[in-house]
Amino acid sequence: MQIEALMQTYQLNQAPLLVAVSGGVDSMVLLTLLAHSRYHDQLHVAHFNHHLRAASDQEAIHVQAYAAQLGVPITIGEWQTPDSSEAKAREARYRFLRQTSDTIGAQAVILAHHQDDQIESVLLRLARSGKLTSVRGLLPERTVNGLRLLRPLLTISKQTLRNYAATHHVPFDEDESNQDTAFVRNHLRQTVVPALKQVSPQLGEHITRLSTDLDGVLALAQAQSQQLQATYQLSPTQIDWRQLRHFPDNVQKIVLTDWLQHFAPTIKTHLVAQILAGLNQTERANLRYPLTSTHELTLSYGVLTVTPKTVTTTEAVTIDRMNQFYTVADGQIGLFTQPPAQAQVLATWTGQLPVTLRHRQPGDVLHLHNGEHQLLRRFWINHKVPAHEREEAWLITRAQQVLGGQTISQAELFPPDQTDIIQAVLAFMPDS
Repeated sequence: MQIEALMQTYQLNQAPLLVAVSGGVDSMVLLTLLAHSRYHDQLHVAHFNHHLRAASDQEAIHVQAYAAQLGVPITIGEWQTPDSSEAKAREARYRFLRQTSDTIGAQAVILAHHQDDQIESVLLRLARSGKLTSVRGLLPERTVNGLRLLRPLLTISKQTLRNYAATHHVPFDEDESNQDTAFVRNHLRQTVVPALKQVSPQLGEHITRLSTDLDGVLALAQAQSQQLQATYQLSPTQIDWRQLRHFPDNVQKIVLTDWLQHFAPTIKTHLVAQILAGLNQTERANLRYPLTSTHELTLSYGVLTVTPKTVTTTEAVTIDRMNQFYTVADGQIGLFTQPPAQAQVLATWTGQLPVTLRHRQPGDVLHLHNGEHQLLRRFWINHKVPAHEREEAWLITRAQQVLGGQTISQAELFPPDQTDIIQAVLAFMPDS
């Protein structure tokens, strides 16, 4: 392995380089390669002791001793509030890397992710999401909140690193938790990946090519998306979608997601699908979709406009307009003439606006089909509605009268006057 050849694409200067070293074979080989290269005098080791295993303290001692042997300075961090959560451990580790990087003025942090890590990452992300930006896997270079991360070993297999360690007598510690297949990544590593390598011994090279090519395709798609946005954007917050409807749905999805991420960086996939469905229906006016806690999207005759929200977040909302979502504690709710894509249909309803959506209150009554009034509590008892469903049910009300909602069949209620009635569904979009 020629580490200088692997590093040449990064355009590094003479500023310090921070090497993240856990003590495992991957990072110890990376440190060895760098220490015997022209980068030696720029190196600084960072080791983070998670205190999650009995061997953690001994591993820190081993890393410190080896860094001293190679003549490389080291900073050791310790997690003061250990937590078994992988996500929290990763967050703590990256906070330490950022702090150490800032302290020594490092131009980049070098990580020891290798080809087998790439295989696992691609397979895991494919199983969990299928998003193109995730499936492309680990990137050779990435900047996270200003922290430049380099991964020069992504084309090198784990076995190659082990062979190097054996040949050059590189010391390392084995993390026994890596054998525990209760962890999803370990299960992939111990069972799925070996089976796939039996089918195709070139799996690593194929995944590397997939990741590289996909990164290029995404860059090309991004450039084309921005060109289309510039062509049809009417203002920074408005875009005319009528010409874009001639493109295939999957192309529209890429462009729409890209445009919406200017306003909602973590836009949900189901919301994009819902908006896209609205865009490709017969032209209709004033469909509204929630984007963030402060802004919403309006669709009117093929034109999308981002506007500030005017609806108040509450557990009781007054509905004075159809086909609009209103924000509640655990999602979005509203009355629609047609159920929005991806939304949960809670109930059907026939009546007139305005109405209030809320949960039950003492004294709620129903006007039944036979002309009598009955307390909602008694109605639920007679219909054997479970207690937890009563608490969670969304009701369509006017004052203390319940006009419809969950657990209530419209056929059991007194029919409304036939003047200006609306036939609608009560739709709910939970937060995800």
